[in-house]
Amino acid sequence: MLTDAHCHPHAAAALSVPEGVPAETLVLLPMVITQIDEQFGCVSAITPEGRWVRPEPIFTRQVIGTPQAPASYQYRQAFRCAVAPGMQDDRRPEDHHLVQDLSPPDAAPFGQDEALAHWMARHTDPSVIDAFAGERSVGMVTATPQRLYLQRSTRNRVFVRLAFVDATGTAYDWIVPDVAFSHAVLRIMRDQPDQEAIGERLLAILAGTRLFIAAALTKPNHRFPGVFRGCQPLVGGVHTFPDYRPLFEAAYPVAAAVDIANTANTATAATATTTEAAPE
Repeated sequence: MLTDAHCHPHAAAALSVPEGVPAETLVLLPMVITQIDEQFGCVSAITPEGRWVRPEPIFTRQVIGTPQAPASYQYRQAFRCAVAPGMQDDRRPEDHHLVQDLSPPDAAPFGQDEALAHWMARHTDPSVIDAFAGERSVGMVTATPQRLYLQRSTRNRVFVRLAFVDATGTAYDWIVPDVAFSHAVLRIMRDQPDQEAIGERLLAILAGTRLFIAAALTKPNHRFPGVFRGCQPLVGGVHTFPDYRPLFEAAYPVAAAVDIANTANTATAATATTTEAAPE
């Protein structure tokens, strides 16, 4: 469950920019797309030069879409927006106030397929520890997947989890609130009696790709002291070359889709504080 103070972390920021506060126009590529709750989502994105920016506020309909319109923010589709410095007292280096979204999605100037993979490789951090160096709360690493599975929390919510090792060989096992990835996995695995076998098959598909993970931190919840500054680490975005989504779909053709708005993954996102999580 999320505390009220962080369940709607953008409420105070959904204001006009004070006079005299500078705004800048940026081209951004989403690397983290998550849902915080029924009202708010989260997008962490990167500029062509490798600067991380988290525009706020972002609304749930913009990250999961509606029956009338697709999601405004999608992976491999860049967007141009005007942002100003973040206005919250607990803002992180990446947090920025979204003044205006200025353009429809576009792939340029990041490229597609191999060109995009090469660009991402140039902007990865050497390790998870480097991704969270200083006060940073988001970064990107190359990874080798070790295990993919579902886990129930103390309140019987279902979480997608991914165990992986980074380029240094350090092992991690984190919840995956990434909207696209959790949706794809839950559609296939949820309520299936052979979840372990399915997880192994999906893991083999991931292992056959070039895998980049966007690692993200929640705001401090004091359940995870030490190296992560009291913040919970999450796999905020999963990016593979080739794209895992058609590969998963080919292995497990679409039947009845899971309603991602009602999954437990809405309880964790890259800007919220989780006070309840799956057992470690």
